[in-house]
Amino acid sequence: MKCRIWFLAGLLLAPLAAVADTVYVIDKLQIGMRVERDNVSAVVKPLETGAALDVLQRDERFVRVRDKAGTEGWIEARYVSPELPARAQLAKLQEELNKARAQLAATPAKPNNAAPAPLVVADAEADYELDYVWLLVALGLLVAGFIAGILWHRESIRRRMGGMYLRI
Repeated sequence: MKCRIWFLAGLLLAPLAAVADTVYVIDKLQIGMRVERDNVSAVVKPLETGAALDVLQRDERFVRVRDKAGTEGWIEARYVSPELPARAQLAKLQEELNKARAQLAATPAKPNNAAPAPLVVADAEADYELDYVWLLVALGLLVAGFIAGILWHRESIRRRMGGMYLRI
């Protein structure tokens, strides 16, 4: 009976395993896509940093992937990440910045008779106000805990000594 339940659960969850994730080669210079799940098999294709790959199968240590050209192979899981590498992100952001600068340069300037709105900068220290009541409560609790600890320690020594407290 349990075998049938596991079989049905496997059939229901099988389509979820077929969904391919897109991962990217992390910031390494070049890695090799290999034929088998090991580091000694033949290299099918070298992969550069930022190469987009579709995940076909995952293992503890290796990932079976397919690149955009359709080449399939195995690479170590530590060399891929679901996020675009930092270099590729930087290039993408620089391209967006250049586009924004070009758009800003293309917009017509406002006439000089229109006065710009004054900037209001909030002073960060002006908004910060120390609440002395909470500070006193915290210090009071700290002192009360310290005194309770001393008294508890003295009483534990007195109980161990049979009711006697020795002062040195």
